[in-house]
Amino acid sequence: YAPPGSTAARSDCGGPVTLIVDRSGSIGADIVDVRRGVAEFVKVFAGTATQLQIVDFANTSSALGAGPGSWNKYWDLTERSQVETLIGPNGDAGLVAGLTAPSSGNTNWEDALFRTFYTRTGARHDAVPDPDAPMPELVVFFTDGLPTRDRAELKSDDAPTALGTPVDA
Repeated sequence: YAPPGSTAARSDCGGPVTLIVDRSGSIGADIVDVRRGVAEFVKVFAGTATQLQIVDFANTSSALGAGPGSWNKYWDLTERSQVETLIGPNGDAGLVAGLTAPSSGNTNWEDALFRTFYTRTGARHDAVPDPDAPMPELVVFFTDGLPTRDRAELKSDDAPTALGTPVDA
């Protein structure tokens, strides 16, 4: 199976997409390759009707570019200025270039998945419609291993650890 070329990808895409990016300590120097992969993803979908959120995680998760107190941040890839904020004018700068892997840090996927599908208070994104934080139609997950922590130990919100209705995958 060969992935679609950029022309095919551009014609078939759109909607909210979340990239979940591992930047835990085990990523180490490979963070350079992770950044390159994220930047290439942005380049391929630049100019399309894609709203992209990049959720990074180590001990806890965050949404790339979300301001203080913000939970989610979707980037409009039809807007050149937003693409350049993410990857710079040549695809090698911007916020994505600032992703780093700490020398130590846990792998807490669960917190990143929670941020992707739930609000800070534990409501599903599709149950609380918000154009700035929609339920993603596609999730792409970058990691190098199994989780070493979960939301019962470390979390980036105040929601209860056990939630009621699961999100259908």
